[in-house]
Amino acid sequence: MTVAKRKSPDRDECPDEQLKAHRQNPDLTRACAWVAGFFLLVTVLPLAAADPPLTGPATEKRFPPLQVPPGFKATLFACDPLIEYPSVIALGPRVGSVFLAHDYVTGLGFDIVRRDEVRLLEDRDGDGYADRSTVYAGGFNSVQGLAFHGGTVFVMHSPLLTALRDRDGDGVADERRDLLTGLGLPPEQNLQRLHGANGVVLGHDGWLYLALGDHGCDVPRPEGDRLVLQGGGILRCRPDGRDLHIFATGLRNIYDVALDEDSTCSSATTKTTAATTRTGCITVSSGPTMAIRICITNGRPKRLLP
Repeated sequence: MTVAKRKSPDRDECPDEQLKAHRQNPDLTRACAWVAGFFLLVTVLPLAAADPPLTGPATEKRFPPLQVPPGFKATLFACDPLIEYPSVIALGPRVGSVFLAHDYVTGLGFDIVRRDEVRLLEDRDGDGYADRSTVYAGGFNSVQGLAFHGGTVFVMHSPLLTALRDRDGDGVADERRDLLTGLGLPPEQNLQRLHGANGVVLGHDGWLYLALGDHGCDVPRPEGDRLVLQGGGILRCRPDGRDLHIFATGLRNIYDVALDEDSTCSSATTKTTAATTRTGCITVSSGPTMAIRICITNGRPKRLLP
């Protein structure tokens, strides 16, 4: 049996007249290539110019505006790429500056591929928008609490409370000391990175108030003994870590602490079950122990007396 083979057309037999013209005129081919490259460049340049702004009022257009009560105004102080994976902030050493934690340990999943950083954000030109982000210190576990007072930055990152200082004023910490350990679990033993060492605040009475989740603590105190707490609570210590003691207990996942002028603590807490998640505010006075828990379930507040 004879199989007929299809004859491949000769290049000169190509029916495309434009292709023939290009082959017969190399100068025309080069000119078309130059024009195509020019239009490609013109197309790419506007795309590059459309990259999101780094700082300034134009950054406000990247996000929907916040809805705030009458008399209030909310502006965008900083966004990516100046910051990423933010977890907590604290007022900085100068007007227009804040300390901010980049929480890579929690933000990047179960595997620890990068440790957390504390950054110093600054608005150097006074326009109300941060324009510089400096790594103040790094190598932290999941940072859930920051406070700044008297030149010291206090960092809560389970299981540690760490103090940082910038002695030479260059915007980078050059002194670091772990004041306490045993506050919650290290991230290697707590894949969710939750319910451990949370917020920290310096009270008007000169004490540090520490919010502790329901993993509790087992802390070797500087005085030589140990403080053990099962469950969540609020701890208190001196700014150098001495005199650590329990300020309030019988609580659960205390996330942060706020103090009024009478050193009354208000703290946020959550309780999650298979069916519901309850968020509440707990108020603890500094006199005889008194706690009022206000639980919010399905959007409706309900007061529960102790």
